[in-house]
Amino acid sequence: MDEAVADAANNSSESSDVVMTEVQGAVHGIRSEWRRRFDELENTVGSVNKFFKYIVDCPNKDRLVTLSITSVDYPNVPFALQKEIFLDKFILPFLDASPQYCFMAQELVSSSEKKIICSVSAHPDARSFFDKIPSLVSSLRAKYDGLDSEKFDVDEIEKWFPTVLDDIFDRYPAWLDARLLVDAYDSVPTKKLVQVAAATLFVNGCSGVFVTIPNEHEDHISFYSRLGFSELGKSIDGRFTIFGHRLAVDEEFRE
Repeated sequence: MDEAVADAANNSSESSDVVMTEVQGAVHGIRSEWRRRFDELENTVGSVNKFFKYIVDCPNKDRLVTLSITSVDYPNVPFALQKEIFLDKFILPFLDASPQYCFMAQELVSSSEKKIICSVSAHPDARSFFDKIPSLVSSLRAKYDGLDSEKFDVDEIEKWFPTVLDDIFDRYPAWLDARLLVDAYDSVPTKKLVQVAAATLFVNGCSGVFVTIPNEHEDHISFYSRLGFSELGKSIDGRFTIFGHRLAVDEEFRE
């Protein structure tokens, strides 16, 4: 009987050792995977220092307005006013509120010349931003009413920003926007810049990001679809298509 009890105890101990070994192996595997993903994330964020700059650090922000060529759809408006519209619509709302999430990519054309390729801006708390849009629109209307802008209808400002359902903010709290110099929206630098902005949001505790695209901009829609964003539907006003992407260790962007 004593031998049977001893054998049972030994078998139980061996089984416990096996289970413990399996658990330790599983924990080690999880830790290794987290380290791998953290290393990848760290490398992505590190690329900011090598290839990208914060917009706020750009020594000449006026150079950003070169992106207005493909972003402002008012062909009858003087170029000087188009540049002003571009900054007020796509850059300053983000830059004034969250400059740490605003990036740009530059191409080194020569030793003395750099060309801005694209910019990506994000707001980590989109709900608070959209709450302020009515006052922003009001101030912009007042500004453009005071300019010599008979070729620009100030009522257009009401259409600049979408109306978004609250449910979007719950799951995708950050709003992102990308501006590109060329028409080909599959630009590798733009993809990388979106990833950098998303990684920066993630390491600061953001769980998801969404973009709003005018329905007629099919190239933009295709770009975000290929990058792994999921279509979430239309904005309340019906003029924008909304795409979202969760930010988590098991949610990766497509290349």
